[in-house]
Amino acid sequence: SNENRFQYGLKALAAEEFELDGWVIERTCPHRQADLKVFGEIDGDEFVCTLHGWRFDLATGTCRNAADHHLRVRRAQ
Repeated sequence: SNENRFQYGLKALAAEEFELDGWVIERTCPHRQADLKVFGEIDGDEFVCTLHGWRFDLATGTCRNAADHHLRVRRAQ
């Protein structure tokens, strides 16, 4: 079904990562699954999802907006 294909696509995208300015970051925002390759940017020591303004500590992945949202992020090798 279309719903099953959509859910599979979301899971596949969630497993993806991308590189930005020396950081490897998970592809989807843990808030509303925005594509961070499109909506993400680095601001000082934070990674920001510009769709809703959620901010994450680059060193730890800790969300500065909500305790239960964590971003997978690490320095690129």
